[in-house]
Formats: sequence, C-alpha cells, structure tokens
Amino acid sequence: MNSDRTISMKKMGSIYNTLALINRLLLMTSAWNVLVSFIEADFWHFTEPSALGLKLVPAFGLFFAFLLPGFFFFSGRIWNFRLQLSWQLTFAMIEPILLLISALPALDELPSFRTCALGFGTLLLPFVVRFCRPTYDIQVGCEFFLVIFVSMCVRWSSHAVNVFYEEWRVGTFIICVSGIISIIQVIMNNVMDVNKMISEQQSRDEVLTTTEMITETPPNEMSTPVTNSVRSDIEDIDITDYHKESEGSVNLYPMLPPSEGSDDTESCSIKNTRDDKPSTSKWSHSLAILFMTPGIASFLMLFIQFFSSPAQLARWAGLRANPFGIFVVFCCTISFLFILMSRCQFGAFFKSMSDVKHECGGGLGANESNGGDYVNPWNVYWSIFPSFFCIVFLVTGWVLLLNSEKTGAVTGLCMICLSVPYVFVHVIDVYVQSSSRAHVGVRAISHITGSFIFFVLLTALTSFNLPTLTNIFFGRMSLILAAMLVCICLAVVVASMVTVRNNATSARRASLSRYHHQSRFPFVDLSSSAGGEVATFVAVIVCTLVITSAVSYRSSAVLSCREPTEARIAGNYDSNANNSTILRAMSWNILLGHTYTGRDNSACIAQVLRHFGPSVVGLQESDPLPVFWGGKDVLGALENELSVEGFRSHEGVPAMKSTLGVALMSRLNLISHEARLLPGRGFVKLPHYGYTRTVFELPTSKFPLYVINVHAVYKNWTIGNFTELSTIQLKKIADVTNNVTHQRAPVIVLGDFNLNPEERQLDALWTTAGLKCVYHKTRSMLNESTILNRFGNVDHIFYRNLDLIEGRIVAEAGRVSDHYPILADFVMPT
Repeated sequence: MNSDRTISMKKMGSIYNTLALINRLLLMTSAWNVLVSFIEADFWHFTEPSALGLKLVPAFGLFFAFLLPGFFFFSGRIWNFRLQLSWQLTFAMIEPILLLISALPALDELPSFRTCALGFGTLLLPFVVRFCRPTYDIQVGCEFFLVIFVSMCVRWSSHAVNVFYEEWRVGTFIICVSGIISIIQVIMNNVMDVNKMISEQQSRDEVLTTTEMITETPPNEMSTPVTNSVRSDIEDIDITDYHKESEGSVNLYPMLPPSEGSDDTESCSIKNTRDDKPSTSKWSHSLAILFMTPGIASFLMLFIQFFSSPAQLARWAGLRANPFGIFVVFCCTISFLFILMSRCQFGAFFKSMSDVKHECGGGLGANESNGGDYVNPWNVYWSIFPSFFCIVFLVTGWVLLLNSEKTGAVTGLCMICLSVPYVFVHVIDVYVQSSSRAHVGVRAISHITGSFIFFVLLTALTSFNLPTLTNIFFGRMSLILAAMLVCICLAVVVASMVTVRNNATSARRASLSRYHHQSRFPFVDLSSSAGGEVATFVAVIVCTLVITSAVSYRSSAVLSCREPTEARIAGNYDSNANNSTILRAMSWNILLGHTYTGRDNSACIAQVLRHFGPSVVGLQESDPLPVFWGGKDVLGALENELSVEGFRSHEGVPAMKSTLGVALMSRLNLISHEARLLPGRGFVKLPHYGYTRTVFELPTSKFPLYVINVHAVYKNWTIGNFTELSTIQLKKIADVTNNVTHQRAPVIVLGDFNLNPEERQLDALWTTAGLKCVYHKTRSMLNESTILNRFGNVDHIFYRNLDLIEGRIVAEAGRVSDHYPILADFVMPT
C-alpha cells in the first residue's frame, strides 16, 4: 500500500513540476515583455510629434521604475517574505494583466495611460520574481534564457513587431492558460499535502516500530545485524525536517528540496566542508554578486536591443532579415540544446557521485584519503573552459559583425548566437547561488547598481541615434558594445572564480543533499525531476519553433490596422491604381513605425499601399531598430504582407551608421541600389539623415528610371537653427541628381525635405538640378498640409524627363503617421 502511494506521488510530483515550469515560463515571459514594452511606451513621449524633445516626467518615471524596488530589499523581512501558493500565483498574474491592459484597443488614444500601466508592471517585476520563485531552482538560468528565446521567436513570427504590446489576444491567451494551470496547481498541491501528511505519519510509525524492535530484541536473536551507522541513521530520520517552511506559507515547488543557502541545508551531513568561516564566505559571495551585476545588466540590455527578434541582430549586422534571421534562431537553439544536454550529463554524474561518495568529505573532485581537500584539476578545468571559450567566441563575433560584410558578418552573427546563451546561463546560475549566501544589504545594493547600469546603457543606446543628451555615444555602437563586453567578461571571470572556489564544496553539498533527501523521502527523485524539466524545456523549444515558423511564412499580417483607414480609402476608387501605363510614385514619412498615438502602423501602411498600388514608394523614418522605438523591422513586415502584390523592399543606410531610416519599396525590376548618409559633420546635436539612389528597369523604355529618396534635416529644431546644414544637404542631393549616366533618363526625387516650397534651401533642386515639383509649380503653399502636428508642405516629389498626369496628398490615410502620404502619376516612359 505504501509503495503504491509512493509511485502515485512520484507521478503526481512529476506532473506538478511540469505544469509549474510551464506556468512559470508563461508568467516570466509576460514580465519580460512588460519591461520591453515599457521602454518603448515611455520613450514615445520623447518622440511623439506634439512634444518632440526631452520630457522630465517620463524620464523620471523610467528611472524610478528601475531603481526604486532595490531599496525595499534592504529589509530582510521583505527579502525573505513568502506567499501561500494561491497568493503567489495571483500576485504573479499582475504582469500579464497589465500587459493585456496596455494592448487594449480602448487605450489606443491614451498613450500616457498605457505607459503608466506598463511602468507599474516594471516597478512590481522584481517583487513578482522574488516572492513567487522557489528558494531552490537548479534551472533558473535556463528558464530566463528560454523566456528570452520564446519572446524572440514570437516576434520572429510578427517580423519584429512587439505583439505582446500591440495585440490584446496574446495577453488574453497567456492569462487564460496560466489561470487554468494555476487552478490545477493549487488543487494538486492540496492533494499532495494530504498524501504527504499520511506518508509522514506512516514513516513515523515505521521508525517507532523499528526502534522498538531494536530496543526489545537481544543482539544474539536478531536475524539481521544492525550496525551503529544504520542505528544512527534510523534514529536521525525525521520526515518533518524534509521541507521546513515558515508558518502559513506554501512553497510553489513542494517537490524540490530547499536551497543550499537556506537554513535547511545546514545539517550534519554537510558540516565538514571548506566553508569553515561562514562570515568570510558570506562576504566573498557578496563581493562576487557585486562584480557580476554589471555583466547581468549588460546581458539584459544586449538581449533587449539585439535579440528581441531574429531580424534585429541580422539588420544590425547589415544583413537582410530573411534569410539571415533564421541563422539567429538556429544558432541560439543549438546552443541552448547543448546547455540542456550538458545539464543532463552533469546531473547524472552528480547522481552517481552521490550514490558512491555519500559520506561527509566526499564529492566531486574530492579524495577520500585526505578528507575531501583535494580537488581534481580536470574537474576545475572543465568547469571554466567552456566559459572562457565562449567569451573568446563572443568578442570575436562582435568584432567580425562590426567590421565585416557578408561572410564575415554572418560568421560573427553565428559566433555570437552560439556563445551568448552559455555564458548568460552560467553567470545567472552562479549569481543566484551566491546571492542566496550574500548579505541582505549587499543584495539590495546589487539590485540598485544593476538597475542604474541598465539605465545608463539605455541612455547610451538612445544617444547612439539621438545626441540631444550627449554626443559621446553618437554613432559609436562599437563603444557601447565594448562597455557591455567588458562588463560581461568581468562577470564571467568572477563566476568562473566562484565555480573553482566552490567546485568540490558545492558539488558535495548538492550530492549529499540529493542522497539524503532521497533516502529519507522515497517519492522525491530530484534527478527525475530535473530530467522532467529538461524534457519540458525541449518540448517548449520544439513547439515554439514549429508554431512561429508556420506563422512567420504566411502572407497575411499578424496585426490589423487600428485606424479607420480602410473605411476612408475604400470608397475612393482610383482608376490609375495598378495601371501598367501609369508610373505612380509615392513618398511617406512613417514615423518610425508608429501611429500618431504610438501604436504600430505597419498593417495600416500595407493597407494604403495595397489600395493605391504605387510603382515605387519612398519611406522615411523607416528603421525603428533601437529598443526605445520598439526594435521593429517595418520593411520586413511590409514586404511579407505585400509580396503577393509584387512589392520588394530595398533597405537604406545600415543601422550601425545611426540613422532614422530611409528606404524604398517597389514593384519594378532593380538594376542598382545604394544608400548613404547626408552631410552632417560638425552638427553634433542632430541625428543622422540619409538618402538612397536606386536605378530601376522600365518595361517600356530604353532608359532606366532613377529614384532618389531623401530624408533631410529639420532646420528649425528646438535646440537651434540649422539652416546652413539644410543648404549643404540639398546641394548634395542636387549633385547626386545630376550624376546620372543617361541625361535623358527619367528622374524622380522624393521624400521628406522638412522645407516648405518657398524656402531658399530648395533652390538647388529647382535650378542646379533642373527639377520640377509636382505640387508647387509656382513655389507657393497648398491649402492642404502634408503633416499633422502643424501646417506645412514639407514632403515633395520632384521629377525630370517625365510627363506628369496629376499629384495629390492622400489625407484620407488619417493618423497612420504624423505625415500624410503623397503620390504622383506620370505617363510611363516609352
């Protein structure tokens, strides 16, 4: 009867641990994306058209949301606070609920409310992680990386668009699934508590019966000799000591033993270790977590900026999102599977060691003849070699990615993706173990320091594109990455030192803990539990890859247009759309992939382009790759949805050159394409601007079509007047226009010039380049504005050697951006 109950408890424990792990991954994924979405939502208040520039309220909100939680952890009571299981799960549901609230269509016109909701979730995030995580977790590093991996793959399916923030159905799905699993967890936990009490009582009865037999039976009448060690083991058994918990609290993971740093592990079986001086050990662990903190902050920023989606890293490497985004997913998957396989092998090795050397002083690398003081050097080398090997890979990969093209960039990309997961998991695991043994005050300082460094790195990445605050990092991604890599290398070195110092001791403790817990509580099998976690990890990876691969290759968009654009343009029949005898050009500043109120606008842009069917369209502010603009691949999303209509994207200036983005989409056959920065040296307080020069084949003409797409400086920035720079840039465009092989070839120059038609900076195009303007033949203002936040005609289409049919401003597009699209129809050259 007892054996049947033990078997059933084993099965129930395995099911419970699997469900708890899946629930944990769901909730942690929500928490991670709350942080990512908060950064995007908060920075929108700095770039929104109605308030361009620095705003103190969102800046302070960002700062305090990161740093404030660390001050609460100075209290040991708060740090050690635990909730009952039902309250743990309820409290953890705050993150997906806030994520759902921020994605609701009802808040599309309320960006400040969305920012406050996500800011509150970011503020609570450390408390959710701390109060709702177990005291012992052998796979914490793997869990964190799997959360990042799943988020990356989900955004792969949406072409880097943050669907957690944009699509309310994602938050609803997480809440429903997590809610069902949480209810099952609570029910199973109550059932296991009852069975546990029954098992404990039966074990006590067996101990009492065995003790009475030993006491009453003379030694010469015993059928089986009882040695002193067996008698001692029987007398020491106390099932109630298996899992001590504070009064009124329930552990979220009742099937796992307590952590090494908890008081439960301080038993006689592990007293003979090298930690002879607890205070010295505590301070050494405290120093270790302080030195690892900058590396962890750098890791998190690295993941947010470059690994939010596979397209991110590929685009930063100067490669197209397809197919090189697949390399990112493939390499990360291989690296993570290697980690899981190594954990299984090491876990089996530790298990065998605990079965063989379970006496005090035995353990990994220990020699029983000298009481465990000897450490096998091969075990030390194996514990540190992979980390240093991955560091070399990581640094070499970034050097190749920053300084190479094509093959070198692809090689660097693969090296980064293969090395980052391993070193991240290693550092996180060591940090968690050391944190459990460090001083409470030092843990709080570590949290504050890490949050501050994270904020500084975010400021540096912001300054890479927008040098308003400082120009130290402007256009210098290599400098930012060098700072991150130094912090990461320091964290890996410290983690390796901690691993070497505690190699024998930590392995011995884990080994003995598993042995004694297994011998005392038969239905708890930590090795099978760990194996179940690894199997769950693999299953989650496979399911994620299958689902996201299927979604990412479908032609329809994941998101839908939230602006009433379709209703406005549906009744506007356009006979010239998709007419082969018409050459239609369009220009549109798409506001870094956001609507006027900060939502994603890629679906709305695709809707407009599909309706009007331009032959070529120039896009400005088309590369919101930095994390504070959402880290989106707008071009990839548009090409995915419009590929059926024959649209192909032609990327602009590489992301590493720090530009707002200027790109082209067309349905014409490409001959050549190049993208360059406009002059801006000496004007250090402005972002970089650029242009593209593309040559297309015309089906009915012997001459090619030259299309120059421009995004020029806004000369009336709030930080100063830049008339001189505007003049320099327009002269450059005139020179590019005149530098064509065939002087009789048709030329179109379009874009956001940030100049009204009467301003003299445009003289270079009117006179030097000999261009005509579609809308302003007399250089006078129109009655319609091309921008929404003020009246102005700053978007233009110039042409040469073409016959104009008509041109107009597409005001019916609505607030898809802060600019209206403009288009012009020409007779197709023959």
